[in-house]
Amino acid sequence: ETEKTLLNDDGTYNMDVITTGLGKEAINYSIGFGSSIQVNTLGPDVFGGKGEEGEKAGVINNIDNLINAMKNGDSPEIRKAGAALEDDLQICLDSLADIGAKMNRLELTKNRVANSLTNITESLSLNEDADYAEAATNLANSKTIYEAALAAGAKTLSISLMDYI
Repeated sequence: ETEKTLLNDDGTYNMDVITTGLGKEAINYSIGFGSSIQVNTLGPDVFGGKGEEGEKAGVINNIDNLINAMKNGDSPEIRKAGAALEDDLQICLDSLADIGAKMNRLELTKNRVANSLTNITESLSLNEDADYAEAATNLANSKTIYEAALAAGAKTLSISLMDYI
């Protein structure tokens, strides 16, 4: 549902994000025989939470907790919210690393396909293309043989019965 924003202004999910089962909103591309790769990252995988409409994203909830703890001057809650935000940051970094790994895999696959195409084209060229020098030599030989055959035939046909009487 790319027409909608993932999060509302208050940090709640704007829609249900299906993260499991048959309706999972993952987009998978086939990149080879029996090999596919998920090319998108789901919001709940980055922002936390279950991805249910109206639920606050985990990172937004942790920021709200930090703000409330700072307003109340509650040091233990500030530390707890800070630790939760560090975990959220690590989740974001892990998601970025996952995206980078997917990009590298796709780039390697693209290069492998390009190399395969080049190799196939080269093999086809070696099998199908004519060697022009060899073809010209064969044509000249064939022409000489043909002309010799015509000359021999003409000489044979020019002898008539009158030549033997």
